[in-house]
Amino acid sequence: MLHIDLETRSTVDLSKAGVYRYAAHPSTEILCMAWAIDDEPVRVWNAFHDVFPREVLEYTGPVHAWNAAFEKNMWPVLMRRMHWKPTDTYAVPQWRCTMAQSLAMGLPGKLERAAKVVLGADGLQKDAKGHALMLRMSKPRTREPLTWWDSADRMALLMAYCAQDVEVERAVGKKLRSLSAYEQQIWEMDQRINDR
Repeated sequence: MLHIDLETRSTVDLSKAGVYRYAAHPSTEILCMAWAIDDEPVRVWNAFHDVFPREVLEYTGPVHAWNAAFEKNMWPVLMRRMHWKPTDTYAVPQWRCTMAQSLAMGLPGKLERAAKVVLGADGLQKDAKGHALMLRMSKPRTREPLTWWDSADRMALLMAYCAQDVEVERAVGKKLRSLSAYEQQIWEMDQRINDR
């Protein structure tokens, strides 16, 4: 199974616009992606400097992400950036939402809260400082002229934060039961309804 997390930026406020308008906006960009296949070490792709990992592009199995609807809707943004064909995407049935698994078990929907409940206070946790940095880097520093919070140091910290998120999501996911076939069908139907 593939675990992924994407970090993005845009002039659009995600919380106000929603994921569809956010993803469709021309200013929305992918900054980096962390990924791991099964229990392999987490690796990070820098969208500005690295060649996209072929193993992720060619992957055909289930794709796990916390709030997978976000990653699913950001994938076309990545496709535009990389000039890929529309077929170079994951189909809805491939996606597995770890957040939906948590909610189905009556556990929190936020990764940081779920990690504390599922892994314990001494277990692997979400990076709070990295989260604050991500929130800053996801929005413009100035709009006139359009300037971002770019720096090599900040990007390195953001990539480490993204990798930590994959580690935490994977660790939490191992402790959760999978959605039943029926629950997965409902999740997929919800995605298709929202896509329309």
